Order: sequence, then structure tokens, then C-alpha cells
Amino acid sequence: MTLHAHGELTTRLGRARGGIEVAVVPGATIRDLLAQLEVPAGEVWVCSRNGALAKLDDPLADGDVVEMFSPVAGG
Repeated sequence: MTLHAHGELTTRLGRARGGIEVAVVPGATIRDLLAQLEVPAGEVWVCSRNGALAKLDDPLADGDVVEMFSPVAGG
């Protein structure tokens, strides 16, 4: 699967043109992916899977494209 990180998540995960390729075990969820990458769920504001809003317990499959966005802060 391919992961695209946005916002402050790029500090932790990096930013790569075309995304980051990540191997996940069959049956893994987005929550499992976060644990695998050592990213606390609270650091993710919203995520999508294959262009649709996704929940942390949604399953992942080979070929999925996941986008993760961190909360926005500022003043």
C-alpha cells in the first residue's frame, strides 16, 4: 500500500514524491498501520483510503492509497 503523509506527519514519516510504500499484514487496519509506524492516533486528524474518508478500524489491502493529515494549528 502507498502512504501519503501531510502536515506535521511529514516530520515523523518523511515526504516522498509518489508516497511511501508500506507492507501490511493481511487483515491490518489503519489503526494497525499507525502502530506499525509508531504514530499515535491522536496525531492524525483525518485519513482517507482510495480517495474516501476512512476510519481507523477500516481494513487495508494491497494497492490501497492512504492519505493522513495531522491537525492544523496556528494563529
